[in-house]
Amino acid sequence: MIRREEARLRAAFRRALLIGAGAATPLAAYACGSSGVVPVPEFDSGAVDATTADAADASDEVISFPDSADVHVSWCSLGPPVFWDAGNTSCDFFVMSPCGLPDGAVPLQCGALVPTLCHQLCDGGAQYGCQIPNVCAPDGAPLWDGDGAPPGTDDSGAIIVECLHCNGGRRTDGMRAPPVARGRSATGGLFARLAYLEHASIAAFARLRDELRAHRAPASLVRGAERAMRDEARHARVTARIARDHGASARRARVARRASRPLVDAAIENAIEGCVRETYGACVAAWQATHAGDPRVRDAMKRIAIDETRHATLSWSVARWMRRRLSPRERDRVDAARARAVAALRDDASADPARALVVTAGVPTAADARAIVARLARDLWT
Repeated sequence: MIRREEARLRAAFRRALLIGAGAATPLAAYACGSSGVVPVPEFDSGAVDATTADAADASDEVISFPDSADVHVSWCSLGPPVFWDAGNTSCDFFVMSPCGLPDGAVPLQCGALVPTLCHQLCDGGAQYGCQIPNVCAPDGAPLWDGDGAPPGTDDSGAIIVECLHCNGGRRTDGMRAPPVARGRSATGGLFARLAYLEHASIAAFARLRDELRAHRAPASLVRGAERAMRDEARHARVTARIARDHGASARRARVARRASRPLVDAAIENAIEGCVRETYGACVAAWQATHAGDPRVRDAMKRIAIDETRHATLSWSVARWMRRRLSPRERDRVDAARARAVAALRDDASADPARALVVTAGVPTAADARAIVARLARDLWT
């Protein structure tokens, strides 16, 4: 079962990455400096796993973010944007701009804002851009054309902005939202948050392992979750090191313990975090392994892409095993949750990342990300 899933995912990734390369903007092509053909990393079944010591090193790596200077929003006399909400499991955060947007500012597709504006509104923390939320339907059709007040605007003209600042890892409920990075380096901030998410993934896979055991899953799936825990400990250490190299630092993730859940609840989380988010993250890691301008990032992402593709494979295998044990109504709940996760991912892909992330870290542009999401949706999520 796992080998079939592995072959299916690798084929889907190859198609998605080739489609993405065809949609690449001149900036992305410049960062790549190649023909645009992105190889999908091969599996190395004999690769050495992280040791228990590796996991301990990753969990002990706790240092603080440097403070950044306050960003002055010159167009608003009512004060700077204020933190609005992050939730306990959100990978993004929200700010309220009391004066709305400056005169003449026109949101891009699906409410995405230009990087300079994101930097000001999100205090430098929008590594993947920012957007006015809830202005596109799940199919990507705009619900607001930029004329008049957008959704989320109150009578005073204040507006809520969603700041997109992380991607990767596997989350679980009880996880505290990643801290907003403060500092000069966009690449450092990106990898500091990625290290946080990779560290949180250890707890997420530990919970998956325990719930698989509780529901008497095949031993191969339990072993897969245990190996993923070791992988994520290594990823946390490697990404924290890259963050330090780029002037930032990583914090240890905080995840509250939760009791074992009914199978349907575990299946919903697996569908969102594994079959959608982690699957997309594995594909993006493969993209970065070729497009990153920093050779240290390329080398790290090559191995991470291999591991994350294996994790995605595990998620799809777990999904198939769980689905056979769910009622038709429970299956519908899982399918609906996965569809919402795909729609949210499509929204996230509407904002361009900072230029430094495209060139140095190989993060796909909005055009590339949308193409990758569209192909994965066609091959895997529909």
